[in-house]
Amino acid sequence: MLSVGHKPVRQLAPQDEALFRAFQANLLSLISHELRTPLTGIINALALMEEVGNEQEAGMSRADLLVIARQNTHRLHQTLSTLLDLAEMESGSYHVKLKEVDIAAVVAGRITGNKPLLAEKNAGLELCRTDGIPCTVLADPRRLARALDLCIQSAVKRIAKNTRISLSTNGNEIIICYELETGTEKFWEDAWNHALVGFKSGVMSPASAFGGVMQSEEAFLARLEEGLGGEFALVHEIMKLHHGVFEGLRRGRKIQLALRLPDLSHEDALKAVLSSRTARVAPESGETGCVVLAMLRVPDDCNPGGFVLEVRSHLFRASDAVYPLSAQGRVALVLDDCKAADAPGLLKRIEGKLGRKLKFGIAASPADGVDADTLIKLANSRVV
Repeated sequence: MLSVGHKPVRQLAPQDEALFRAFQANLLSLISHELRTPLTGIINALALMEEVGNEQEAGMSRADLLVIARQNTHRLHQTLSTLLDLAEMESGSYHVKLKEVDIAAVVAGRITGNKPLLAEKNAGLELCRTDGIPCTVLADPRRLARALDLCIQSAVKRIAKNTRISLSTNGNEIIICYELETGTEKFWEDAWNHALVGFKSGVMSPASAFGGVMQSEEAFLARLEEGLGGEFALVHEIMKLHHGVFEGLRRGRKIQLALRLPDLSHEDALKAVLSSRTARVAPESGETGCVVLAMLRVPDDCNPGGFVLEVRSHLFRASDAVYPLSAQGRVALVLDDCKAADAPGLLKRIEGKLGRKLKFGIAASPADGVDADTLIKLANSRVV
């Protein structure tokens, strides 16, 4: 029998043991229902399509049946994806592989990826950039895209037909806005509050990733909404792994969700960036190339934010990046596929563009090692 929900190592009291067993039974019943129902719908639609042929019969054409089969396929896919995510969390193998990502590019990719889901309600998905400045964040693009998909899936269940969901980026933040269908406000509040409880405490199953999907007994029996209902709990977990924040706000029927990622403006973030980049050029990876870290001292007569923008505007390749280190009064310049011997010349060219002398120190990987701490210390010690 499938075992779900971590049983705590401590001995449970008899009444808690009974609650734990009830949780397992209810969860298995919910999973079974959410798998069997769409699968049965697909089988029945395909069987009727064979009988109907090309003619309309009993008010149901092949096109109608194809729509039913497609909708049930999407529902089955969503349920299986959620179960796989929860199973990874339950086993402790749900991780993120952080790297530098253009946050707007991830968001734009979900416009196309969610078209089939939105077509069911004739709903639209629009991308609205709230600023014109590219923003690089440290994220796992696959997991971040999954978080966006889950937010959109949750919205589609509760919006009216012919409405729009808007996605926008504002620096290191992704904002999702939509309007609920009349009468679904309580369902949204219940889902949000339940996900928070499940995320923080595991709900009825101690330390279980599945706790956040469980509905109340009344909601489960009434089947007021399709799906496992664990979208928000999963998004909370994904954002936690990114050291970010997931927030939700409801004003009447208007909903605003925000996925906020950390700023890349401190040394820990720089270490993560360097670790990600040096992993691709370390000798054992079998790849060739070099990563150069240049630490620039912010001139006394310069505004740190303005200095970062100036340096960024004179970079030579899309993969080159600038990260402010506010606490140290320095700026980190990370260059890919740049030989250590060529780095001083590149910095001199930037000096020429800026019209000022710069104080900087350089460290290169793999020549100076692949450890991020070591590279940062070496570059700082060489600032002259």
